[in-house]
Amino acid sequence: QEYRQLLLKNWQNENKSRSIPYTPNLDLISMLADKTSISEWNLQGLPSDELSIQNGIICTKATRYPLIIDPQGQGKIWIKNRESAILTVSKKFTNLEYILLII
Repeated sequence: QEYRQLLLKNWQNENKSRSIPYTPNLDLISMLADKTSISEWNLQGLPSDELSIQNGIICTKATRYPLIIDPQGQGKIWIKNRESAILTVSKKFTNLEYILLII
């Protein structure tokens, strides 16, 4: 969260130094996602805190596969619920059956 705030502050400072107009109190969440989408994500299991919503925006807007570091497993649950129609296989890397498939 702190890193994202630092990036936003650096971006604003860069705009200011180059005389590029910008919105000082920019709310990236309201700019990049509507309340309906966020509510849908919450129903699918995404927590409603600011960091989780930002992660949801990154996951839905990214043109490539985003890296998700998810120690609590909340993101995994959200993605499984969100993509349940197209996700059919879910394996753990520690599953012996999966390891034998790789070998």
